[in-house]
Amino acid sequence: MKLEVRSYMLDRRSGKNLYLQIIEILTEDLEHMPFGEQIATETELAERYKVSRGTIRQAIARLESQGLVFKIQGKGTFKGGHLVQHASFIMGNFTQQLLAQQMIPGIRNVSVKKEQADEIIASYLAIPVGADVWSVRRDRLANGVPINFSTGYIPTSVVSKLRASDLEMSIIDMLGKKFGHRVYTATNLCSATLSDKYVAKRLNIEEGAALMVLEFIGMNQKNCPVLYDKSYLIGNTFSLRIDQIISQ
Repeated sequence: MKLEVRSYMLDRRSGKNLYLQIIEILTEDLEHMPFGEQIATETELAERYKVSRGTIRQAIARLESQGLVFKIQGKGTFKGGHLVQHASFIMGNFTQQLLAQQMIPGIRNVSVKKEQADEIIASYLAIPVGADVWSVRRDRLANGVPINFSTGYIPTSVVSKLRASDLEMSIIDMLGKKFGHRVYTATNLCSATLSDKYVAKRLNIEEGAALMVLEFIGMNQKNCPVLYDKSYLIGNTFSLRIDQIISQ
């Protein structure tokens, strides 16, 4: 469903740049939209406001730089916004964070295969290089829009058999409820990168788009790592929040 923006007349006598007026109108309309809802096309907006597509493109680019909208290649422009990641003393899983912000979580393109741990995976999971791990790849959605591509690694010594159908719940819930390996504590590492061709295709974004990389190392009650998960998050749909207690 596309946003039906209000048919405001632009004030062409005020001297105020037309694209700035369009930004103000669209920004107000976006406040009343749910995350992931599609807005009108550049052609439709240009016809509505009697301006060139270049003017509309300039306005959309400004909204995109502010994180208010994002583009999916070949599909259109959609309402954006920031999903807050709580990297503090308590951090809910991805599903819990979306639900807390009144968004509908989803998952697609789930694949599970056994592979051998490289040096990085082995170091995070405290296992020998070459040890068998389950590799779990999936695209995660908010209100039906892909915003996160994740690969989780679980030692086969923790879970001996794993199928894609086991991933009907979050990977953290699955470990605790199905396999008895509840994640009690976790370390999170955050960095930035640009999307390569593979990740861009998974998330329907342009190659070279900005991404946030979130690495998650989950520990069980015995403080042994049971999950290493690496997520690529579309840069203009996420922000990072860190809460601190400052000792005196």
